Amino acid sequence: MNLFNPSEKKLLKNISSLAYINPFLPDRIKLEEKVLGKDFAVEDNTWHVGANPFGKRQNVQSIHILLDSFGKEMQKKIMVLKNISTEDAELYEDCILFFLYYECTFDLEAAIVSDDPIESDQLIARCYQKYSDHFDFFFSHAAFKETAQKDKNHLFSCFWQLLRAFYHIFMFISGSSKASYTLRSNIWESVFSYDVKRYRRTMYKFNSDIPVLITGPSGSGKELVARAIGLSLYIPFDHRSCTFKVRFRDHFNAINLSSFSFSLIESELFGHVKGAFTGAMQDKKGWFELGTSHSALFLDEIGDLDTTIQVKLLRTLQARAFHRIGSHQERKLKGKVIFATHINLANEMAAGKFREDFYYRICADKVTTPSLEEILSGSIELLQDSALYILKKMFSDEEAAVLSIEISKWISDSLGLHYSWPGNFRELEQCISNYLLRKDYKPVNTQSESSDWLKECVKKELSLDELTKAYVNGLYEKYGNYEEVARKLKVDRRTIKSKLL
Repeated sequence: MNLFNPSEKKLLKNISSLAYINPFLPDRIKLEEKVLGKDFAVEDNTWHVGANPFGKRQNVQSIHILLDSFGKEMQKKIMVLKNISTEDAELYEDCILFFLYYECTFDLEAAIVSDDPIESDQLIARCYQKYSDHFDFFFSHAAFKETAQKDKNHLFSCFWQLLRAFYHIFMFISGSSKASYTLRSNIWESVFSYDVKRYRRTMYKFNSDIPVLITGPSGSGKELVARAIGLSLYIPFDHRSCTFKVRFRDHFNAINLSSFSFSLIESELFGHVKGAFTGAMQDKKGWFELGTSHSALFLDEIGDLDTTIQVKLLRTLQARAFHRIGSHQERKLKGKVIFATHINLANEMAAGKFREDFYYRICADKVTTPSLEEILSGSIELLQDSALYILKKMFSDEEAAVLSIEISKWISDSLGLHYSWPGNFRELEQCISNYLLRKDYKPVNTQSESSDWLKECVKKELSLDELTKAYVNGLYEKYGNYEEVARKLKVDRRTIKSKLL
């Protein structure tokens, strides 16, 4: 006996596709229309750009109501059957899980945004109890003993992860341009892969072992991408304590590698034991050792790393293990490692400055942030979106909306809609701050400054040795030690010492 008639099966297949689709792709809207038919409400397709990522859209509410009534009808049919086909059972399971996901959203959303850990835990516990009651009702048939019933707590963990990912991607990545929604959908795939159903069945177990490489121009939001990924990792649920194993806010760490000298980077990452080198007065845990199975470590400016450190990182990622400096004890690498650089690594590899084997170890999952110029595409509406995102950090929604229109018009009149924004979002933030303070902004012409510097050198008729010494001294002021300057210039430290004034 078939559980569903042809029209019901068609509806369930569309619901199943909608349940696992990337929510940041326009195809989601098309599937909603297929599911709702004549009840579909035409909406503003930039719904995902608004101030509240959890704002309930009309079509979402309609689908929830449909799933509630249809799910209960199907449950009655199922309970009178002894056997259910694998296809029918899977379609039913997808439909009910989608319904339960919507049932959980209110409490779990509140738990995500709450700053009070106790309140958050209470919301999660209350949500799980309701989820558990619904789950047991809908999946009581023996046909689900080896599928849904077996994964009850894991599925609740998946709901928690899905909602956190949607929230963080939504909140960190602004804009309604094609470049923006492409970036959001790419981040979603970085967390869940393109096949969310396969992810929840198997890939969640090892996705954290796959490193992420984020590339893009300076100031384009690479750390925001890293945070969106790092705060959205899978966390198991403990049904006995009714809490998740860790608090997601506490398990993301960001390290800017360019802020450390060459001699310190290795110790910072891998740690050291007492007496490993001069000044090692006690044992120290490095960032890799501080990680857990559910944490993320973001290493920015990976393109500046010396090749010797690249080799150590390569071995660490390959073996998922490392040693402290001065120790032979192997320690396990836990959690996800996220790398970022604004440097063109293809050029660096061609020049022998970046190891190919290391690149191919970290590029399995690659996300590229677009420049602000690409995002805006000469559109004043998209400029208003980006300005609004920045202004909401300082003003109420109403005042930010008015200011975004005012400032965007001023930028259009003063800089032009096709201004290149070489500093990307970081520059736009400073431009808006300048406007708010002085109603003015004068972009820095880096090419002109560079030319002026060269003209000044020619005017003084510096010798090659004088010019070299001036450059070396400038780098020494910046980095503060011989080794780092020598590494940057690819010469011996004695050469650097001889050039210092």
